[in-house]
Amino acid sequence: MAIEYIDEKETSLIDPLEIQREVLAYFRSKTYQPPLLPLISVEIMVLSQQNKCKFEDILNIVEQDPLLTARILERAYARSGNQKFTLENALIFLGMDKLQQFIFELSLDAKIFQSQYTEAMERLRVHSLTTAFIAKRIASLLNLDEQDAFLAGLLHDVGTAGLFIVLSENYKNLNIFDTWPLIVEIHHEISAALAKQWRFPKDFQVLLMDHHQPKTKMGFVLSISERFAFEFAPIIGSDPSTNDHPQKVPGKDISKSEVIREACEKLRIDQKKWSQLRADSLRIIEQIFP
Repeated sequence: MAIEYIDEKETSLIDPLEIQREVLAYFRSKTYQPPLLPLISVEIMVLSQQNKCKFEDILNIVEQDPLLTARILERAYARSGNQKFTLENALIFLGMDKLQQFIFELSLDAKIFQSQYTEAMERLRVHSLTTAFIAKRIASLLNLDEQDAFLAGLLHDVGTAGLFIVLSENYKNLNIFDTWPLIVEIHHEISAALAKQWRFPKDFQVLLMDHHQPKTKMGFVLSISERFAFEFAPIIGSDPSTNDHPQKVPGKDISKSEVIREACEKLRIDQKKWSQLRADSLRIIEQIFP
């Protein structure tokens, strides 16, 4: 079914497949640079100007925003020749002076989103942050790299954030609930395309591309983490979800049940371990969002 689209000049019908082709081409362009969430950018700008500001203070803010995390890692990769970084090491590598200048540049590029996307964007931010902390916990229990797991959780849906921005700017009268199925269908491709543009390691690009059809231990960890985040993350705005009956709404998605079952099999998570991870996840979320 075509999606009704009304611009300032005419009324027309645009097929979802046409929108899909257009946005995929847009994100794969070498000139594309996603904007940042204005409030996060401004908060860091103010903090970075303080004489006693510490990297830990910046880190606590940066790790809440997938787009900002990606841009800082991108800058660190570019300056180091694609050296692998954790987020904390990237901040230290750039140094406070360079970081202040970079954040100032980004804040000038910040854009305000249409009201219909603001709530969904905040829901997505909470979902991503929650997934990141849960993934870090599960990775530690499985002797996997905790920082890699955290970044995977934080950035796995960065393509969704990018799509919100592009759709709000170029398809201004599309209803977000109408476009959500399209976003769910292609967001993993956009996440991978952005990771490639940002020159992230190849295995990380693949991880984002395959995060709903994982093939690695880290991918399976990500799927399980997102499952718990989907269930337990705080309710944002008009989200009709409850812990007992979570629902898919713009800003939240989840892997299919068969993917979760496969993840448990591959990671040897039985019912007892699942219950423990579930309880751990709930405690983590209560600490993040008291």
